[in-house]
Amino acid sequence: MLTGFVLIFFGGLFIVSVAMVEAFKQGGSHILIANLKMLQEQLKNVEQASEADDKVDADGDGVADVLQISQEELASRKMLVAVKAMDPFVVQEAFGALWTSTVSAAATVKLQFARTVALGITIGDTLNRPVQRYFVPLLMAFTDPVYHKWYPSIFGYMCVRGARAN
Repeated sequence: MLTGFVLIFFGGLFIVSVAMVEAFKQGGSHILIANLKMLQEQLKNVEQASEADDKVDADGDGVADVLQISQEELASRKMLVAVKAMDPFVVQEAFGALWTSTVSAAATVKLQFARTVALGITIGDTLNRPVQRYFVPLLMAFTDPVYHKWYPSIFGYMCVRGARAN
């Protein structure tokens, strides 16, 4: 639904949209997703540290300290809690992966060759599914079983890898 909604506004740029998605996938989206999951864990750590900080009563008057300070002091205090609770390496990796994926997608939109390659990969990936599902079993029914183990690789190469070579 989200893709359809985006294409409503960018329908004339369908090829560019497909190219950007493929470039995003080729440019490290799997790394980005893994790092975003790690970043989510870091945010959970911040949330837990913040909840623990909300219960601190350093002056011992029975009222949590966060309820007795100004908004500016609270913001500074919570920022310090977040800085202490997060691992800077994980945050750096997540933003680095986001940067890499974004730059590769932007480069694809700018470069005609990259757009063509990304489109070819998408078409090859899409074509490979029905070939593997319908054509390879049909071919196996008419050929010597000695060759059967090679068909998925050969046709996978022809559809997907061949698209990358063009």
